[in-house]
Amino acid sequence: MFKVAFNKVEYREIEALRMEYLNSLVEFQDLYLEFLIKESEYFIFSLDKTIGYAIVAPDSTLVEFFIVKEFANKGGECFNDLLNRQKITQILCKSFDYKLLKCCLQNQFTYSVQGFLYRDLTDRGIQPSAGLSFRYAILADLPYLNQQEDEVFEPKELLEDNIKNNEVIICERDNVVIGCGFITQVVSGFKYYDLGVWVNPDCRRKGYAVQIMIYLKSFCFKNVWIPICGCSADNIASQRMLSKVGFISNHKLLEFCIT
Repeated sequence: MFKVAFNKVEYREIEALRMEYLNSLVEFQDLYLEFLIKESEYFIFSLDKTIGYAIVAPDSTLVEFFIVKEFANKGGECFNDLLNRQKITQILCKSFDYKLLKCCLQNQFTYSVQGFLYRDLTDRGIQPSAGLSFRYAILADLPYLNQQEDEVFEPKELLEDNIKNNEVIICERDNVVIGCGFITQVVSGFKYYDLGVWVNPDCRRKGYAVQIMIYLKSFCFKNVWIPICGCSADNIASQRMLSKVGFISNHKLLEFCIT
């Protein structure tokens, strides 16, 4: 019996398999994980051909693991070999990534809920309030936006490109910046767009986050895009806001601890 080979590769060598993986999921990928993946290392499993891949973040966190259906019986062997070789300390697993979830549960790893993934949506029939105006952010807005301390702006080194790509929408009332929205394509080639909202601290607790999110949601529908969201498990305010505009979280981002 041949042992499965394990090798570090460049991203381009797993790209085709990644597309197969993304298409196999019952729900779509999370933007936060995509940011991690860009800074990670990539590995392939192979016999006489490539049978799967893994993505490991710099802090030894397993972010993605996939074995093709034809070699599913090799999944456990590949998973355990990966954990040992790369000294994996934790695993981030979407609750709808059933193959990775199965590997984690079979090993009885302890876990915690790190985030809520919003992939279902109902129409609450709410319309943006009169008096609010929306426009694409321009580079002149960059210094102001860079001054804001909020996780929605992270990573800030991407903010200039976000503006150039028309991914940031400014909300104003009477020429005063109320806040902004982010519409970010999660993975190129797919019609899934992650939505994010920031509200000026002076304008919070007035319902503006809901108004901005309603606009972003409508903007996606007009462009035949699929809006999705994610937020950390401890961000109660964002969870309430997303519920008000009709987003439903039936899935979680889980963190498994390897002991």
